[in-house]
Amino acid sequence: MSKQVAFRPTEEDARILGEQQAEGESQSDVLRRALRLLEQKAWTEKAHLDMYRLKREDLSDEPDDWGYGPEGEIVDLRGSEAHRRFSSLPPGAQ
Repeated sequence: MSKQVAFRPTEEDARILGEQQAEGESQSDVLRRALRLLEQKAWTEKAHLDMYRLKREDLSDEPDDWGYGPEGEIVDLRGSEAHRRFSSLPPGAQ
């Protein structure tokens, strides 16, 4: 999927590109880095909204899905008896 995107930088854009361009890096590389940062910023903003939305959620009464075995290894607890008992309760009883 090699599509080309036309970009006509303003003087300010060209200045920023020049300042952010590392040795051996093309302007396209700088723009790719900027796109990744933009994507990361959007992901972080969504995560913050989710954290705010879920800030009062209390999971302390629910059984853990993961835990540690006798040798300290990570184990899947979703098949455990406590997890089955909790999952079989009627809605609202949890």
